[in-house]
Amino acid sequence: MPKFAILIRIPKTMSDPQTQQAGGIPLPPQIPGGDEVYDRLMSAIEPDLVTAVLPTLEQKYANETQQERDVRMERYKKAFLAYQKAHAEFLMSQEGQVRGYKKNMMSSVEQRAGSSDINALADIESQMSAMNP
Repeated sequence: MPKFAILIRIPKTMSDPQTQQAGGIPLPPQIPGGDEVYDRLMSAIEPDLVTAVLPTLEQKYANETQQERDVRMERYKKAFLAYQKAHAEFLMSQEGQVRGYKKNMMSSVEQRAGSSDINALADIESQMSAMNP
């Protein structure tokens, strides 16, 4: 019996957006919807099982024998196991992106707070210098 192995490139995000908005504020990670994640991952594993194809399977396999059906069901079973693994890896990637976003956002807020404190101190110094001839 051949081993079932599949390699899937798990995208960090479903699209590659910019990492920062104007003003240095980090963009939040792109969190795709469930159907998009499922179809993206499953299409690399078993194209028969993507959401757009599922309604056509009955017609596509209408004339298959019981033995052919059993083989296909075994293939689907293995595909779902591979999907579960790929999905878990995808979720870990998303969690990492969310943690990174939180870290970048906190850093951005700290930098902004620091620069506004420096500006406030400069204004106070300027006002004090103006009062003391």
